[in-house]
Amino acid sequence: MLSLLNPSVLIAIIIALAGAFSYGHHQAYLEQQAEIGRLNAVMAEEANKSAVLLQKEKQNAQIKTNQLRADINSGALRLSVPVSSACSTTSGTTEARAELDRQTSQDLISITEDGDTAIRELNYCIDRYNQVKDAK
Repeated sequence: MLSLLNPSVLIAIIIALAGAFSYGHHQAYLEQQAEIGRLNAVMAEEANKSAVLLQKEKQNAQIKTNQLRADINSGALRLSVPVSSACSTTSGTTEARAELDRQTSQDLISITEDGDTAIRELNYCIDRYNQVKDAK
């Protein structure tokens, strides 16, 4: 008759418990890896959508900038700035303005374009950070 205090029975029980624990631990590990894979797939899809959106925004901005540059070069658009004037006009409320030359206008457009590009890329980084932070 086998007793619970028999060393062979105790070893068999310990081995069975260790095997059950190991199997359960392994199953939890596999489930965890499946969840990580699912999250990675979701994050990759969101990253791809964000990258496509950023690229589209860059293209639209480039089209607008190119049109603005073309309008300035053709003379269809002229940039001007208000200036102080010592002489008064007869109408009294007319503001004196100075027209910028084409190169200065192009330089201002370049500065603005650089700033807009940096802001778009920063917003992309912030959106990606929030997507990673909020991933579930």
